[in-house]
Amino acid sequence: MTIGITTERISELVLNLKLPTVGTEAVNRFTKAGHVDALDSLLEVLEMEAEDRRQRRTARLRQASKLPAGKTWDNIRA
Repeated sequence: MTIGITTERISELVLNLKLPTVGTEAVNRFTKAGHVDALDSLLEVLEMEAEDRRQRRTARLRQASKLPAGKTWDNIRA
């Protein structure tokens, strides 16, 4: 990925993850320290965190719905 796309995606993720300090500091500090290559790794970790949070939220909402385990939209309409 190009540096512009990577930093843009990092900014989106930290905004969605509600990590304002990471959003304002991470890219600048990595760049100043000469670790621009590490931004790809940072992006990968942030994407993993976002996906993990999404999965936990889905599981939490499923459990709160108290629907039987096998219920799907297709079963409900049938």
